[in-house]
Amino acid sequence: FLRGGVTALEGIAFNPANGLLYICGQGPKTMVAVVTTDGTLLWMIDISAANPINPSDIAFAPSTLNPAVTHMYISDRGLDNDPYPEENDGRVFEMTIPSSSDNTPPDTTLTATPPDPDGDNTPTFSFTGSDSGGSGLAGFQCQLDASGWFACTSPYTTPALADGDHTFRVRAVDGAGNLDATPATHTWTVDATPPVAADDSGPAFTTG
Repeated sequence: FLRGGVTALEGIAFNPANGLLYICGQGPKTMVAVVTTDGTLLWMIDISAANPINPSDIAFAPSTLNPAVTHMYISDRGLDNDPYPEENDGRVFEMTIPSSSDNTPPDTTLTATPPDPDGDNTPTFSFTGSDSGGSGLAGFQCQLDASGWFACTSPYTTPALADGDHTFRVRAVDGAGNLDATPATHTWTVDATPPVAADDSGPAFTTG
């Protein structure tokens, strides 16, 4: 379901502020996946500062300090103490989430690209992004040729590519789920096949 996201899913919640799903699980338990409703992974939220043991559910509710602000709540069931059920070490973490008022998409810039043509069939791309909407830069999505978009980080090295023309695209994602509508794009030609040496030995001659 999720490429590069959370495995062994435990909890899922829909955030009506941005129309995205937030998912926690056991793999890795220190991350929350943010995905679209069709299952496309946008970015991962690092919750390792809370040191969760067994995150089991997610909910969105008013902040305990300011009811006008929505926070994310993650329940952690702790250790499974079946022999001693009275030893309940479950916890609930309250965390801030990006403001839904950010409707400004981020910008993406390619900072390193392969030459054209290129003899390397596993080129590396570097990129950066910026966000002026206030929610901050959350991550990147990449696309190689006709593949779907996938979460990626800079630098990104492609898998082995066949000789020919290729196109790489990358777009930034901000904390409110906005995507760069004009991805940074690079088109180039891979020519990694060495030339075949010509046979210049000439015809054989015989004497009579």
